[in-house]
Amino acid sequence: MKKEGHTFTVDLKSRSDLKDIRIGAEYKPEVQVTGSIGEIRNITFVEGVVLEVTGSKGMLRLDLPKEVLKEFRAKGRFHRDKKLMQDFPFRIKRM
Repeated sequence: MKKEGHTFTVDLKSRSDLKDIRIGAEYKPEVQVTGSIGEIRNITFVEGVVLEVTGSKGMLRLDLPKEVLKEFRAKGRFHRDKKLMQDFPFRIKRM
């Protein structure tokens, strides 16, 4: 069974850190989750497959293998601010 897209998980320490959840409307059928993971404490790649951003109020995990990022970088498809993205994520420590 082929995996469809990349998955994500958001863990929050408190319900109060979840600001908003919007699930569809006539004019905009998407789903939007807004909240805060607080001050960034750590950014790691778990086994080179999951980007994990840990904050003081929670954690964001994104199934985003390093290979995908390398492909984007090679094709010049990173964020327009090349200075900001030039080293990301290749200097992030591994767990």
